[in-house]
Amino acid sequence: MITTTTTTTYPRLPELAPRAPGESAECYGLRALLFVTAERQTATVDLEGLQLAAHAYRLAVCNRELSPAGAERLADVNRLILAGLARRAAETAPETAHAPLGDAIAPPADRQGPGAPLRPAPVTPRPPAGGLTVDAPRPAAQAPAPVWLPPVAPASRLAAEDLF
Repeated sequence: MITTTTTTTYPRLPELAPRAPGESAECYGLRALLFVTAERQTATVDLEGLQLAAHAYRLAVCNRELSPAGAERLADVNRLILAGLARRAAETAPETAHAPLGDAIAPPADRQGPGAPLRPAPVTPRPPAGGLTVDAPRPAAQAPAPVWLPPVAPASRLAAEDLF
């Protein structure tokens, strides 16, 4: 039996030209945004290009003359850019080993947030540095103002003419 292998060659992905020495960040970001819009891929765009393209997207959608269809396409491109940035961030993040549940570290007792203790620690008052305290006068509580309501006739005596 004779085995044959075939080699499949795929076309190269289009590449964004690197940032020119005199090119401003805005121009490079717009060029990267145009590249991703045209090619619909972010694999060959460097990290700086993706970050600047995400910034240029925010500037591009502010154009008053942008059609709704153009805004939708730019939003799709922005999702591609943000997904590419998220993938690269996940690739460069260090791997963290998950500890078994039995070896979990107890959280600190003074933490704040959703897992914070419900009762705060009691606060002990400290005397001022001078030693003497002067009580400030407190305003007296006022009685509520009297409220006057017009008398209402009993419900049995109301007629339709009285309502309008």
